Amino acid sequence: MMLFFADVLGKPIRIAEITQAAALGSAVYAAAAAGVYPSVKEAAKKLAVPCTVSNLPNVNNRARYEKLYQAYIALYDHFGRSGSDVMTRLRGL
Repeated sequence: MMLFFADVLGKPIRIAEITQAAALGSAVYAAAAAGVYPSVKEAAKKLAVPCTVSNLPNVNNRARYEKLYQAYIALYDHFGRSGSDVMTRLRGL
C-alpha cells in the first residue's frame, strides 16, 4: 500500500519504526508545553525516532498515475462543471 502511495504522489514515503507515532507526537507537544524542552522543535529532536524504512516511487508507475489523473481532471471538468446533468443522473441510479 505504501508503494502505491509513493507512486501516486511521486514522493518517498517514510514509515515510522514505532507503532504509536501519534502518541509520541502528543508527548513531544506536552513536553514542550510543560517546559521540559524550550520548544516543540527541540522536543522533537530529542524524542523522535528516525524513520529507516522508505518506499521510493517507481518512475514508470508515476507517469501512468499522472496520465490517469489528467484524464480524471478532464472528465471532472466535462461532467462536473459544464452544466451537464450526467453525474446527477448517474448518482440517482
